[in-house]
Amino acid sequence: MGTYRQMIHDEKSVGFFVEPHHHGMIIAKKYWAQGKSCPVVACYGQEEELFQAATASAPWGRSELDVAGGLKGEPIEVIKGELTGLPIPARAEIAIEGEVPPPGEDSRAEGPYREWPGYYSQEPVPQPVIRIKAVYHRNDPILTGPPAMNRNISVGTITHAAVAVWEALEKTALPGIHGVWAHANGLFIVISLKQQFAGHAKMALLTATGARGSNSAYRYYVAVDEDIDPSNLQDVLWAMTTRCVPEDQIDIVRGTVSTRVDPLISPKKREAGDLTCGRVLINACKPWDWIEQFGQSMTFTPEFLRQVREKWGHLLNRKS
Repeated sequence: MGTYRQMIHDEKSVGFFVEPHHHGMIIAKKYWAQGKSCPVVACYGQEEELFQAATASAPWGRSELDVAGGLKGEPIEVIKGELTGLPIPARAEIAIEGEVPPPGEDSRAEGPYREWPGYYSQEPVPQPVIRIKAVYHRNDPILTGPPAMNRNISVGTITHAAVAVWEALEKTALPGIHGVWAHANGLFIVISLKQQFAGHAKMALLTATGARGSNSAYRYYVAVDEDIDPSNLQDVLWAMTTRCVPEDQIDIVRGTVSTRVDPLISPKKREAGDLTCGRVLINACKPWDWIEQFGQSMTFTPEFLRQVREKWGHLLNRKS
């Protein structure tokens, strides 16, 4: 189960855009290699837990339906598709059953789209299609989605990117992880940790770049000390500007997996099918070799901060 965008071509076909490294495309190619069409179900408007699980990119072999059930605290109710035999979420607003023929048999131009990095996609590219065989729907179905904004970038978190990084760190048994946050649609990922040995922060950053849920167009990975709240961008920037020794604590990893919607993939690489990018690793932790001599952070007692807010809150909360 995954979350993939679609474009309506006509009353009996929709687009099937899936990046090459995603499970949906890997499965479809197994059918196409045998000259078969790949059976699929797509639903529009569903329970929040399903959407979260479908965007989280669970490890190969783990059912996203199980993940969704874990998030919800009870099994996800499904019905068996009459044509495909695939599970259809029983509470979906609209669902279709169909099949995706090999691209050589049927492909159609798609886009351009408003993409999540905040740019329009490149010129329309032929993509596989779903041939719709059946449609199921509620009466007066409700479709969910984000409001139209000038750009899709959010300063908040993208849960699945942060979860994927945290899971990858846990699998390595790397100690001292205090938190993970994903800013700007996951393009900026922050890891908070308590340094316990030389190279600790860099190991966490390298692990994060290999996390399945972060192998898209995510570009910047930052490690901060445990006293920094990874969700507070102001604190993160303070750590980056006061604790990172640029010549020693910034690295670039080249040739990592990206995505077709990445605006930094050049036309030449895009034409060659080379969807790779570089990632910036920023160790914004106190330098390990002299961490004990590093300057002490300024702090205030909770009581003093409370008094400041009471006295000056009307000024601190002004937006102008």
